[in-house]
Amino acid sequence: MSDAEFAEWPYGDDRPSNPSTEPSIAAVLSRRALLAGLLATAALPLVQRAAAAGTGFAPVPSGLDDRDHLAAGHSRRVLLRWGDPLFADGAPFAVGDQTAAGQARSFGYNCDYICFFPLPPGSGGSDHGLLVVNHEYSIPGLMFPGVGPGREAATRIGRREAEVEMAALGASVVEVRRGPGGWTVVPGPYTRRI
Repeated sequence: MSDAEFAEWPYGDDRPSNPSTEPSIAAVLSRRALLAGLLATAALPLVQRAAAAGTGFAPVPSGLDDRDHLAAGHSRRVLLRWGDPLFADGAPFAVGDQTAAGQARSFGYNCDYICFFPLPPGSGGSDHGLLVVNHEYSIPGLMFPGVGPGREAATRIGRREAEVEMAALGASVVEVRRGPGGWTVVPGPYTRRI
């Protein structure tokens, strides 16, 4: 690090102990990230064409509206929704009468990561397995009637709602199986709320 670079050092009085005159890792990574980004942008049309050719269906056009869009010949079906009971003793979801205890035994809120682990372990099968879903964060304005939209909604909830929110986060683990009618949840010993 040169004396000029050290003059800008924001981490106190101690000079870094590496006397190397080579570019810093941040400078190298910045250049590499820029080059990788440029190459990825240039290759994007080729990747899109290859992906469309390899999947057997035409890609869904990009856009922004209030509808779900599916490729031709495909369908969708809800497997689990926020608040669906995961255990036999679970109560049906009631948007205006939620409790932390009920939420702790129900499917969580905001699914942002999903992973499938085949059963039996190591089988590599794709018709039976564990579905693990991460529940990253909550949106009180959508969870609780009457609190209103936006960030301010969090300031208009009480302790009970906050406890429901906390119970809605974490992860859900459910056993699932694909049959002639599609995917179903299999009640059993693997089911967890984490």
